[in-house]
Amino acid sequence: MNSNVRDDLQELSVPMTLSDIKKAVENASEIREQLGKLKTSDNSPPDHVRMISSLEAKAEQLVDTLNVWKNRAVSQSGVIQQNDFDSPRWIKLKASGQFSKMYQGSYTGSKVAIKLLNDDVRLEESIAEGRLLKSLTHDHVVEFRGVGQTTEIQIDSSNETIPTGRHYLVMEFISSNLQRYVAKTVTREREGLPYSEVWDFGKQILSGLLYLHKHKPFPIAHMDLKPDNILLDEGQIHPRVKLADFGLSLPLSRDNIKTYGGHARWMAPELWPSRTSLHQLSKELCLKSDVFSYGLILLFLITGKTPWHQINLDYPASSSSSSSSSSSSTTEPPDDERFEIPENLAPELLAIIQRCNVEKPADRANSSQVNDLYYKDRENPFRVKDESGEFFSCGFLEDTKIFVADSRVTESTEGTSRTKKLPEGYEHSDLICEVRVVKFQSGKPIPVVVKPSDLYLEGKFQENMSEFGRWAREGKIDNNPAIALKSLNLPREGEEEEQQIVLKFAQTEYVIHRAMRKLWMDLTPEQKEEAVPAKGIVSNVYSNSFGLHVAVITADKPTPKFIFARRAKREGLASPGDFTCGAVESCSVKDFIEDGKTKVSLVRTAARGLNEELRVVLEGNDVDAITLSTVYLKYDTHEWGLCGFIDLNDKRVRPDNRLTFEQLKSRFTTAGLKDKFEHEEVVAVDFTLSGMVQFVRENFKQFASSAKLVVVKVLQSFFGVTPVERAFTMDTSLIDGNLDL
Repeated sequence: MNSNVRDDLQELSVPMTLSDIKKAVENASEIREQLGKLKTSDNSPPDHVRMISSLEAKAEQLVDTLNVWKNRAVSQSGVIQQNDFDSPRWIKLKASGQFSKMYQGSYTGSKVAIKLLNDDVRLEESIAEGRLLKSLTHDHVVEFRGVGQTTEIQIDSSNETIPTGRHYLVMEFISSNLQRYVAKTVTREREGLPYSEVWDFGKQILSGLLYLHKHKPFPIAHMDLKPDNILLDEGQIHPRVKLADFGLSLPLSRDNIKTYGGHARWMAPELWPSRTSLHQLSKELCLKSDVFSYGLILLFLITGKTPWHQINLDYPASSSSSSSSSSSSTTEPPDDERFEIPENLAPELLAIIQRCNVEKPADRANSSQVNDLYYKDRENPFRVKDESGEFFSCGFLEDTKIFVADSRVTESTEGTSRTKKLPEGYEHSDLICEVRVVKFQSGKPIPVVVKPSDLYLEGKFQENMSEFGRWAREGKIDNNPAIALKSLNLPREGEEEEQQIVLKFAQTEYVIHRAMRKLWMDLTPEQKEEAVPAKGIVSNVYSNSFGLHVAVITADKPTPKFIFARRAKREGLASPGDFTCGAVESCSVKDFIEDGKTKVSLVRTAARGLNEELRVVLEGNDVDAITLSTVYLKYDTHEWGLCGFIDLNDKRVRPDNRLTFEQLKSRFTTAGLKDKFEHEEVVAVDFTLSGMVQFVRENFKQFASSAKLVVVKVLQSFFGVTPVERAFTMDTSLIDGNLDL
């Protein structure tokens, strides 16, 4: 037997690297093949044939044992078996390269990206990438799921065959990246992105980069930072970027780095093979090379042009003692043609680019310095009217005219039924918000009101004020003090980038709200777009209310109930006859808190609404169970709101306040209920996915617009985003108990 094989057999009792295992498998396989040829030779004596057969069996056993060790090496990154995916059919994506193909699949109810290796040439690098990703947790770094190996032949969405034995990495699925986003956004009039968006993306990218550079126990250099390696989740008002493709990344436990690479367009000049030897690389140089690439990305976002856009440069410039893709013979393009800085570039962005794209690494800022100098504790200086988004929809719930500004329920939400964790809402401390109170003149309150600047619209507004003022005098509506939203900010602060919300309000009155609401609804689409060019903008003129929409899940056993309430058909109500979810309540001076500045507690508003409309009484620590998760705008009426739910099964609710539907219904019908005149009935639906979807499908045309959003967000919180989307898309005849699995 070959001495190499004996050595490999002895080495099985000690840890081996993946390269060692692969080499041993190849040696053992080669020996097995040679022995097989000897056995079938006509000149082999019988005793030799028996000996060869015995050795061949041992070689085969060695190959099997080595393959087990190889799979163990893979499993250290966390294995996802082929049959663990929700569906065996993978959707082939356009993003494919020399060493891998990308697919979309579904795993535990969530979309995932599957990076399938074409062969084992880069297997060790890919497993290293998986192990690295497994150790990273950050809002701006792609989330790693695991690794695996195909064990069965399957057919992908393009009818191509995926053979067995192919290794893959599994990550969260994000469909877009900065390269594609800029390509579809730029126009002849505007080659790059708006400064506001450049600033937001730049801050997010740097946040992820700073996390890598400060990673413990060793800093990590990405080494391949470029727009198509920065994924972009466009599903929110503020798109979120995530760093991806860590195949060339280096955990920097020492100096004298011997392997590096990246694309020539985005590489720092000191990494070109002609400018450095492999043994001159240090941790600091690798980290600062990321900063140089970061500066180039900012410039790309501003101009829409890649570095050296005027020349063909589609190959990587890589220097690696182990990589088969090494291109040390690459001709270095001229530095002075690499990029052009636009004239009159905003000084805030120009300063960042100039600090990042310094040729000498010693004079270049590091990621911490860039953050401290330009981003830390600083709001976006370009935040203007360029924020927009799409209307909410889910399956058959289309054309809702509901704009979701922010939500804790995102595409990655798996649901309580899977995670066994309480659904996430905004921190209650974030929901105590500043209020600009009314002015007083001669002892009488003068509400805060901003009139349209257009004289014609101001005239229409005054007509509406007269009409609704008369309604108030006739008792059709109550002209109570109201609270208008005037500012919405969604910071992602701190090292963990926690999702936060900052709301600011002004005190007004209900007549003003109704007058402005009618004015908005009478505008043409062109007038609306001119008045509020982006849905995410909190208009100083038209934003004249803020309400809470809180669903109720009862404590019925074994199946909880979800409460719908139908409004009475009465003159003066904004939406008579519509179904709502649980309780709807506008912010009021009743919810004010005085602590040096006048503030309003949105949690107090939610608790008050539940009490006044449905007699769901939450006292003391009971209110901790209120979960408010989504900020939205009803675009058709231009009313802002915040929605969520109260689960009366929650252990934070005292036992005597955990109401069943019969108890709640009994309280609702009790004489003296304040808002009974607003509701003519309450309806309970089994809180199962199939039961809820069936009820919504049959009644959604009678729903208040915000009720559609509330139903979906609550279901997503409990059952997961993907199952809910599937249920609302499914044909009616297919809706059954299977949806709740």
